[in-house]
Amino acid sequence: VNLRTFMPFDFQGQKIAASVSENYGDFVKKYKPSASVLYSNRWQTSLGEMGFLVDVAESRLATRTDGLFVRPFFKNADGIWVPRGADWRTLLYDRKRDGAYLAFQWRPSDDVDLYATAFQSKYHEVWDEDAIFVSNDPTQVMVDASQPSQVNGGVFQSGRLTQDGGMPMGTDIRASNSHSKTTDFSTGMKWRLGTSTELASSVQFVKATTDSLDSTVALGTNVPYIDIALNGNSPPRIGVDSNFTGNPANYYWGFTMDHQDQNYAKELAWRADIDHSFVNGFVQGVKGGVRVTDRYAHNIDTGYNWVPVFQTWMAYWAVPGGNMPGLNLNNAVNSSLVHLDTFSNFYRGGAGVPGAFYAPVLSTALGYPGSYAAIHDAAIPYYVAGSGYDVPYQPTLLDAAHTNLQPKKTYAAYAMLDFGVDEANLSGNIGVRAVRTTNAAQGFLVYPDQALAPYLGTGQTAPINARNEYTDILPSLNVKWEFAPNVITRFAFSKAVARPDFSQMQAYQILDAAVLSGYTPPAGTTTLPIDKLTLTGTSTSNPYLTPMKANQFDLSLEWYFDQDRGGMAWVNLFHKGISDYFRNESEFVTYPGVDGNSYQYLITRPVNVGKATIDGAEIGWNQFFDFLPVK
Repeated sequence: VNLRTFMPFDFQGQKIAASVSENYGDFVKKYKPSASVLYSNRWQTSLGEMGFLVDVAESRLATRTDGLFVRPFFKNADGIWVPRGADWRTLLYDRKRDGAYLAFQWRPSDDVDLYATAFQSKYHEVWDEDAIFVSNDPTQVMVDASQPSQVNGGVFQSGRLTQDGGMPMGTDIRASNSHSKTTDFSTGMKWRLGTSTELASSVQFVKATTDSLDSTVALGTNVPYIDIALNGNSPPRIGVDSNFTGNPANYYWGFTMDHQDQNYAKELAWRADIDHSFVNGFVQGVKGGVRVTDRYAHNIDTGYNWVPVFQTWMAYWAVPGGNMPGLNLNNAVNSSLVHLDTFSNFYRGGAGVPGAFYAPVLSTALGYPGSYAAIHDAAIPYYVAGSGYDVPYQPTLLDAAHTNLQPKKTYAAYAMLDFGVDEANLSGNIGVRAVRTTNAAQGFLVYPDQALAPYLGTGQTAPINARNEYTDILPSLNVKWEFAPNVITRFAFSKAVARPDFSQMQAYQILDAAVLSGYTPPAGTTTLPIDKLTLTGTSTSNPYLTPMKANQFDLSLEWYFDQDRGGMAWVNLFHKGISDYFRNESEFVTYPGVDGNSYQYLITRPVNVGKATIDGAEIGWNQFFDFLPVK
């Protein structure tokens, strides 16, 4: 982003400005203030003219968002397309943003300008969400024949949904607490060498940090039914047995899920430019410059770590009997950690209240990791010994296995020539830019943890060190010709690149081994051969990606028929030839097992593939209708 902020020399002398505003969230019913103060001045000194500017600002915001969802439809055993169920939720959001800006300018002579700036922006974001959601097997959902219902063309419209044993649902409190800070320092100069030549150079250093926790604690319950009525464009009507959901004895602790980010990045950039203009001749000016950037990112991302407390699929083998233990596990983890959520003023009363549910209190989510450990450790006595769950809770570690390091350097140089023939109303420029990029990424490969294939691995990690280098030559040409009064044609050609995002360049790969679909291992099997397994891996990143490339052509004809009123009509033709675009693709990749043998995994990840063309035309007309009457 090329951000142009105020500088001291933008004002004639002293400048004092302030603003105060209040934002009212009518749904959340909260007022939040915003304010900023600016002071700027400039002075003549024995060393030349100097100026100083300072600006501070603070902004706060609070919102509320309600959501109501009918889940996707599935065909059940009766051949009816029914929704899996319905979800509803309320999210409260609170944000505080602080900013400070300093600027200094010094003009020791009429030919030299020097400046320095400093920014700092702090961002604190907190939100929490109460949610009710289904967690059932969609193929087991039935329409209750004992209640009125409407099914059109085999598709459910309204009625009561149920299933054997009740509809498994979850209620949760999800909370996020995020702190971000960005600091920017820059300094630069401009030196005018006579009336035709200017030199400019600047240096910039940016540092950014983010620390965030996304935490969810959920209860489980098996409601007897869900009443759903689909209302076209209006919100659906949803209802449950409020006597059942209003009884805390019908709930159990369901799961916890944490996600942590701890990111640090910095960038050092330098640029230098020279610009020389000519008074006469076809060549009207030349420009040239260099750019150097050195970026570094240190990202820790733990992923979303879902850990069950009690789930219906754990019955008998991990939890004795078919019933889940209730909320009261011990003196600390009990019904005192939940509250009855009535969804007050849901959809401003426009959708009705689906029903009140018990959900964990906010402190259980924001108390990670202590609150998680208390819940999981309290559940240990209720597990079957040796099930794998009867062990103390281990929090997610911000360790090397979740860390990705990405240094990146670019070196660029450009040259551009401005040309024109004034008598023919012809002007344009031609230039070329060369960019050398070096990427590196350090991350981890996570091996499978398949109990029936110990020879593949036990979930251990191995380091990945990737390096990628490439050079791009990017020419461009722009021509403008006004061949008749107020009629202009333009032609442009350029070669452009679009680099992958930093997140797409991470070095992180997870391998997975699953029992072959349709095959059931015989009782007592401890190890399966490789032909009874499916080896796969999925990643959202690839450190060896190179930029997408495009050859771009544009031709336009423009008619400015009424410039005083913005009158303009135009026709544009364009062609883009694109190559090496990003797409997920699967390929077999060989990885070693712990037994010393190599195994092929079907890996799906983004790669550079293919070519494409985009051709199009645009016709437009613009004019202010100032002749219309004004009310």
